[in-house]
Amino acid sequence: MTAYTITFTVPGPPGRKQRPRFANRGKFVQTYTPKETQLYEAIVRQTFEVAAEAAGIDVPITDYGSIRLLVIASYPIPKSWPKWRKEAASNGVMPYTGRNDWDNLGKVVCDGLNGVAWIDDAHICYGQVQQLYGIQPRVWVRITYDPEVTRENCGRRNTEENNA
Repeated sequence: MTAYTITFTVPGPPGRKQRPRFANRGKFVQTYTPKETQLYEAIVRQTFEVAAEAAGIDVPITDYGSIRLLVIASYPIPKSWPKWRKEAASNGVMPYTGRNDWDNLGKVVCDGLNGVAWIDDAHICYGQVQQLYGIQPRVWVRITYDPEVTRENCGRRNTEENNA
């Protein structure tokens, strides 16, 4: 079986994985995920399911060896910026250095796809997150499944592909 790729775009401003919240329930403490994080994970999941259906791939996907993930987030350009800075940002020259951490963006995408795009995000052996400013806020995701690559040789193969 050869490697295959699914690409999809989540519209709107990029989300982030928020910290868990805690609530006292009598003598117990309950941990829960904030509603905003749950909603964004659901949007990521639904967008993936639509893309997989359009590609003719049944979900949940369980037949894979290793997974490579690329996430590119485009954040809205602040209106208060001067013209030269807005132009640089719209050309993709200016990286996003705002409040959202890259790892929180990666986590919300990975957790949103657990049980649908993969059994568990522990199967991802190579991941990359890029954050930029752009004219249209969105998150672009590319998932590559490669049944011939094991966790042991995944890093070496990705390094060879990037250097080629």
